[in-house]
Amino acid sequence: MIVKFGEKYKQWNAAFDAGYAAALNKSIIVIHNEEHQHALKEVDASAAAVAKDQNQAFRILKYILHSVVFSQFLFNKIVLLKNKQNKKLMQMA
Repeated sequence: MIVKFGEKYKQWNAAFDAGYAAALNKSIIVIHNEEHQHALKEVDASAAAVAKDQNQAFRILKYILHSVVFSQFLFNKIVLLKNKQNKKLMQMA
């Protein structure tokens, strides 16, 4: 979940959404400027990441998604290799 705190966004709604997501053990990326840093220290502490703007949040998501895709790719390769090894062992027996 991405929660943005700023002048154009209703702070209480964002804080409620962040708190609700944290209570459900959901990952949160918080976006806010330096001005709100001290006031949002508790929200920041429960967040998986804190960004200063939307571009930084996008880069964080891109990094996470790339890592997940790469991890899944490696996992699939390992499973394929193990399956091939098992087939060879069964053919030898």
